[in-house]
Parts: sequence; structure tokens; C-alpha cells
Amino acid sequence: MAAASGCRATRLLEPRGRSVRLTHTGRVPAGRADRLLSQLAAAQADLTDLGNEVPGPLRIGGVGSAVRTLLPDAPAALTEAHPRPTPTVVDGGAVDLLPRLLDGGLDLRNVEPGLVGTEIGAATRDADLRAALGEMRARIEPLTARDIADALAFSVVAPRRVPLAELVVMPVQQG
Repeated sequence: MAAASGCRATRLLEPRGRSVRLTHTGRVPAGRADRLLSQLAAAQADLTDLGNEVPGPLRIGGVGSAVRTLLPDAPAALTEAHPRPTPTVVDGGAVDLLPRLLDGGLDLRNVEPGLVGTEIGAATRDADLRAALGEMRARIEPLTARDIADALAFSVVAPRRVPLAELVVMPVQQG
């Protein structure tokens, strides 16, 4: 305040005994400073609330069959578990998606989950394959949409200089 007082012809401070007090004019910038400090504290609290979450779009590119069968529930689970990123899924061929990843049009090109809790294989006519899948599901706890969502959340906080071309996620027993 003393520095500001020296810059103006109007006095911001006046003597009061052994100290000083704000003049009426001095209360104007002091009130603004209080508001600025309050806004700064609120902004710092907002950043703390974000933690490791990054708001904004998460653009995922996937090969058609994976997008249609393995990923349909993951974006919703991601939004529920991590509300700040906004996931969108782009369907395309692996060769077409790589340039988009490298030029920043995608954040993640391909997600390859291991055993997931879907109905894949249930309609197969091959009884041996159906039985093998049933045994595998009994032995291995399959991934859930939330598991995939948490892995996708990692791709949001990865530095921009680390493009995730592929993300392979599988149950511990399968890895």
C-alpha cells in the first residue's frame, strides 16, 4: 500500500498514533486486493480438487470390432468414475488411426482388453469353444467396464509427449 500511495497524488494511508490506517481512498484498492486474494485461493482450491484428473476431451481411436464389442460400456464407466474428461470413440482402421494419434487428433489409438465380462462367444455354434470360454471365465475374473475406464483415465493424465498408441489391459491371471 505504501508503494501505491507514493505513485498517486491521493494519500492511501494516514498516520494514526504509532501506526497508519487506510484513508477512504485507500480502502478502494485494499478491497480489490481482498477480492483478488479470495479469487486466487478459490482457483488454487479448484486445481487441488482436480488432483490428477484432466478435464476436457479424451479422443479414443479403435478398430471397428473392438469399438463395437469391447468398448461400448467403458466411456460411460469412465465418465461415472472420472467426471472431468469427456470420452469420444472414433472407429477406424489401425493404419488410418496412427496419423491422427501422432498429429494430436487422438489421445489413444487402440485399446486391447483381455478377458472382459461380455457375452462374446456365448452364441458360438462350436460347443468346444463355448466350453473353453466358460472354463476360462470360471478361472479368471474378467475385466469390467470400470477396469477399462480406469486404464483410459491414465491416458488422460499421460504427458502430451507420450502418445499412447496402444493400451493393453488384462486380468492378472491372464497376463
